[in-house]
Order: sequence, then C-alpha cells, then structure tokens
Amino acid sequence: MSQILHSKLNGVLPCTILGMFDFDLTLVSKDDPKNPDHSPIKRHHYTDLRDFSDRVGRTVILTARGEKSVLNYFGEHVADCGRMPKVTLASNSGHLWHKLDRPNPGEHNIINIPGYSRTQLLTLTAEIHHLVTQMKSEFPSLITAADQRELCGAWVALIPGSQQSDIFTAFLNRAEELKAALPKEIGDNIHFSKKYWDNECDDNGNQVTKGYTDLIPVGMDKGFTSRKLYEHYAAQIDGDPFLILAGDSSPDYKMMTSLADIVPENRRLFISVGEGLCGLDKIYADTRDGKGLLDIVLKGDASRAVSAQADSVNQMHDFLTMAGVQATPALRHMPQQRGLRHG
Repeated sequence: MSQILHSKLNGVLPCTILGMFDFDLTLVSKDDPKNPDHSPIKRHHYTDLRDFSDRVGRTVILTARGEKSVLNYFGEHVADCGRMPKVTLASNSGHLWHKLDRPNPGEHNIINIPGYSRTQLLTLTAEIHHLVTQMKSEFPSLITAADQRELCGAWVALIPGSQQSDIFTAFLNRAEELKAALPKEIGDNIHFSKKYWDNECDDNGNQVTKGYTDLIPVGMDKGFTSRKLYEHYAAQIDGDPFLILAGDSSPDYKMMTSLADIVPENRRLFISVGEGLCGLDKIYADTRDGKGLLDIVLKGDASRAVSAQADSVNQMHDFLTMAGVQATPALRHMPQQRGLRHG
C-alpha cells in the first residue's frame, strides 16, 4: 500500500486532494450482532477522518444512510474531538448534502433525481415512509427498525434461521403486494434494494439471518451524485484535482465507473474496503481489455480484529493517516503506519 501511495501521491499538493468515501463498512464497521444497521464511528476513527480532512482540500462522505443517523454518530465525538473540518455529508445516496464545517440545517443542497419534480419526489418519499411503517406493524418481531430517511427509507430485519425461508418469502411477498397496491406512478418508482448477511448465531446459539432493505426511488444513484459532487468541488480546487475514492459495495463501484470517465488515471486512486468490489472489477475489466479500476484492496483479517470486516475498516483508517502524511511534505518525517494501534 505504501508503494502505491508514494507512486500516486508523489508531487500531489494536499490542497488539491478530494476524498470521497462511503460510510458503512468503509469508514465504520457493524459490530452489533443484534442490529445490522448500527454503525457508530469509533473515537479514534473519528479523529483519523478529522485529521485527514484537515490536511486535504475537501472530504465528501457519500452514503445511502439518512443524514440524521450519521450526524448522531458524529455528534458523540464533537465535544471531545471538535467538528469535522472541510467535510461534506452527502446522505440519501448523495442527493441531500451540506458542509459539516458550517452546520446549518437550513442550508441543504439537493441533487434532483432525474425524472422527478420536487413535488413528485416528496410524494414518493411519503409513500415509502408509509410502506416502511406498515411493514413494521405487520412484522413487528421480524423488523427491528423502520428507518424513515429524508428522501427514502429502510427496514432492518433479523430472521430466525429455522424459519428463514418461509418468513423471508412471506415478508417479500407482502412488501411486493403493498407496493403493487399503490398508484402505478408511485409503485413503479419504488425499488427494494435487499442487503442480507450470512447466517450467524444469536446470544442463545440459534441461527439467524440479519440484514436490511433500502427502499429508494428508482433513479437514486451514487454514480450520478458522485459525479455532480466531484464536478462541484473540483471546480473550487486551485490546481489539478486528485481524487481518492473508497467503498465496499456495488453502489460504490458505480461511483468509480462514473468518475473514471472524467478523472484521468494519474489523478485518482480507487480503494476497495474488503473484497466486495473485486468481483465487479474483474467483470468490468473484461470490457476494458483486462484493466480494472481498483488500485488498492484492503482485505480484512479476523485474526487482527473482532472480524475481517472490522479489520478492513481499521486498514482504511490507517490508509487515511498514511495518505495525509504522504501528501503533506512537512509531515513526512512522521511514521507511515501505526501497526496494531486499532487492535
């Protein structure tokens, strides 16, 4: 990793660096076995991100999450660690964004979803919120949380392993029934993005499947918003922008494919946190004469942390420190790696 960093960032001015990062499983790990959507940021990870952002031109956190949940996680550390400098939070897959260094709830920016007027989007969001709530009321023991985000929604589920097939089928069938009952112009524009993990054991040793489903308007897309945000901030950088982009799942790979069209190879560095993007990169590489987009893959090792997932996130934060040092000539005497600091 250090060799790639030196090669890519050699001669790059820190003020020209634009960092664009997913949140869940990229900057934070999911360590609560009872809640697969709970992703608090650890204090030392918060300071890693703060210090990196202080050294570069701008950091954008682009997440499918709602804004409130991320702000709540950050709020746990503001009193002790200070606010995030030069950080933009782009929630709801990037469609709702504002600068955290100048927080003001009234100063949101919205990137419109193509094909919707503002009124249509608000109507669609209201129907998504109603659908989330209705499913929670019908499956109270299955859905552990109903998340009403600003422009979309999600439900979090724990499915008993012994009943997984029957319950999951009934759950999905009912969700599709409720969606089909909506007016066609509404139902046809709601997409279920199902995200589930492998079976695990609960506290009693019983098998469960945990996961969540995003309910989003058709057209809500990180690839589209990442390009808009890059163009917005690249225009403000004095010099040739250098993009560092990191993520863990297919929506994040959409960011990479979208931005690879406009950012030269020598002015970007793409990172897979965990190995989730490797298969996608191989598939797309077949259409690019064998050349993939990924520069760095941070493979997790469970022997160094609670889980491989947590270790890959730890490596991402070590990368942030190394990148900040590499791009800051005055700080190059500092050590480039902190070994087992995260433990």
